[in-house]
Amino acid sequence: MQARLTSPEGTLLDQEVYELVVPTIDGDVSVMPGHTQLVIALRPGVVHVTAHKNSDEHDHFAVGGGLLRVDNDTVEISAETAEHVDSIDTHRAHQAIAEAKAALETHKEEADIRATHHLVERNMARLHAVELRRHRRR
Repeated sequence: MQARLTSPEGTLLDQEVYELVVPTIDGDVSVMPGHTQLVIALRPGVVHVTAHKNSDEHDHFAVGGGLLRVDNDTVEISAETAEHVDSIDTHRAHQAIAEAKAALETHKEEADIRATHHLVERNMARLHAVELRRHRRR
């Protein structure tokens, strides 16, 4: 099936794949050839990509929300933010989490609190993607 992952910064993935596991608001969804039509919102998390059937090779992308569309063996992921695991700066992610948690102590408005929680979730997803890559290399 054809898979495409885009963010406002550009296209991160555009290739034939065997399976994608995508973080949606209803939980992780595994998309394989022949999957039923689907449109669903994403939550911050990690997109797992398996290029070939029975392959131990996986690729990972951290996403910060967005939309998943599946139609006729075409999968489109339109992410609010997306980053390939190899480009993630773990120090920056840890720093962003610490700063966001400190900011939560001073936020009073519900919208500010939600936005800060979302920032923490996005950076936790980035760190999770890096951990998955480390475990795969062992």
